[in-house]
Amino acid sequence: MDYRAAAGTGVIDNFSVVHHAGSAMLKDVLPYNVVLVELSDFPGLLVLGNVVDEDWHERLQVGAEVRVEFAEVTDPDTGELLALPQWRLS
Repeated sequence: MDYRAAAGTGVIDNFSVVHHAGSAMLKDVLPYNVVLVELSDFPGLLVLGNVVDEDWHERLQVGAEVRVEFAEVTDPDTGELLALPQWRLS
């Protein structure tokens, strides 16, 4: 594996809206979405994340253009700081 710079834009290839929390930690954020984004500058490469716009319920669709932003979270098991990709609708 290797890291490569990317523009941070893409289109939604597929998505799901989750209505049942698989973990008690997610109960308060229901419903939430999970998206697969195909990167604009790396066709065929899909990145998992979620759309964080407040109005995602009305605007989320396959083919929608998005841009990345990263949420910094701490791994509860290791204490490691992680940068998780999240997406904003364009």
